[in-house]
Amino acid sequence: VLPAAGCAEVDEVAPSPPVALLHLSAKDLTYELDADDPAVIRREVRLENRGDAPLVLRSLSSSCACTEAKVDRQRLAPGQSATLSIAIDTEG
Repeated sequence: VLPAAGCAEVDEVAPSPPVALLHLSAKDLTYELDADDPAVIRREVRLENRGDAPLVLRSLSSSCACTEAKVDRQRLAPGQSATLSIAIDTEG
């Protein structure tokens, strides 16, 4: 407890623990057709750790076998970024 000049006593505030904060570069996920394979739609999204603790991307999953997602790095230090590549096979 710290006394403040002319005020009541103020409780000390404990520092917040460091946290990772994931930011995606895209507000929407629109896709473009792949020129080499028109049945496949591709998109890349930049992921950035805007927190002050390391971020670990442990796994990626999809609810559909037609969708594939890959990330070029799994560990992001504060300020680092990675690219998430998404491909959707429209023919299954």
